[in-house]
Amino acid sequence: MYLAALWLHGVRAFLGIGLGVAAALLTRNHVALIGLWPLVYLIVGQRAIGWRRLVGNVLISGIPVLVALALFGAYDYLRFGSVFDNGISYHQMNAFFSEDFKRYGAFNLHYLPTNLYYQFLAYPLPFNDLTFMGGGLFWLSPVFIASVWGVIKGRPRWSVWTLVATIGLVATPIWLLMGTGWEQFGPRYTLDFTVPLLLLTALGIRRWPLKAVAFLTLLSIMQYFIGLIYWGAMVSST
Repeated sequence: MYLAALWLHGVRAFLGIGLGVAAALLTRNHVALIGLWPLVYLIVGQRAIGWRRLVGNVLISGIPVLVALALFGAYDYLRFGSVFDNGISYHQMNAFFSEDFKRYGAFNLHYLPTNLYYQFLAYPLPFNDLTFMGGGLFWLSPVFIASVWGVIKGRPRWSVWTLVATIGLVATPIWLLMGTGWEQFGPRYTLDFTVPLLLLTALGIRRWPLKAVAFLTLLSIMQYFIGLIYWGAMVSST
């Protein structure tokens, strides 16, 4: 959907966003919220065509989304007996999470501190029993630190704050979700908002020395390579 917004023009761009949002909705529901920035980007960029045509284009972008919602509702009805039942109550979770699930459900503010810790603060090395609960995004992918500078200095400001809002919308369900992404090395749930985060990083990294960028990138690759080796050894031993 981001490529559609950047490369296509007119109604085709809006339709491309709609198709992208529909595909996200059918695979990982909340990722559909990532469509905020490309939609705003097109609205701002094409406002000269007049509000009537612009509103028409926005409505056209919603057609694939409505079709996806209908398909999703039909699937839930046929499988679980209700369009509002997505089957989460049948989830066979690890025993580590079962007590919290019984007490707080799948989404609750109770999970927020744990999710924030394992997605942004925890460092998974050296390996321990909680290594595969996650790992701090900015520790393991330090080049993303430039996104903070992008928020502070990036232009145009409407684009920056729309990117921040997009990340916030996509991240909120992740932060309230039971579990941090069990059996992983690194914060895999943050992959859901990687694209807008990359755009913010690109805005912040413009004046960074190339050597610094290369070093931080290699540091990230090295850490994940160590995690991959350890993960492979652990899996092969089970």
